[in-house]
Amino acid sequence: LSLPALFGYPQVLLGISTRLHFPRRLTELLSSADIVMVEKPWLFPAVETHCEGVPIVYSSHDVVTELYSDFSKQLLGGWVSQRVRGLERAAVTSADLVVCTSDRDRDLINDAYSPVCPVVVAPNAVEKSAVRDAPATKETTMLARDQIGIHRDNIVCLFVGGDHGPNI
Repeated sequence: LSLPALFGYPQVLLGISTRLHFPRRLTELLSSADIVMVEKPWLFPAVETHCEGVPIVYSSHDVVTELYSDFSKQLLGGWVSQRVRGLERAAVTSADLVVCTSDRDRDLINDAYSPVCPVVVAPNAVEKSAVRDAPATKETTMLARDQIGIHRDNIVCLFVGGDHGPNI
């Protein structure tokens, strides 16, 4: 958590501070990654500088310019709003793929930034029938992989979102 976030401000300085002191271990991990996924635009510029030749997915759980649209009336609000828009534009127009959580967000992203990469929708939802009362076993895990076509040796990544209202 950063000081601006304590006051409800977007973390528009996070990328600048991270670029000044980019963790060595993160640089090593990025250089060996097959693909990198960045959530929110704050760190996108810092991560992008360390991903030469590695595809980057921008995961947009929200259209952040809309999420922080009320900041123009706050202290430094004009600068914050411009910075948010600039970071989101940079992420959307530099990514190799953009993932949104709704058709509405996809349309807003396309209309605002005209990205050249694909913009896909991966909705926030879980089918209630897919939730089980007992922990998964190796057998049920393999059965689920077979049903949705994930090879048994492939690595699966699970992202759990934050507590922002529309994501719950």
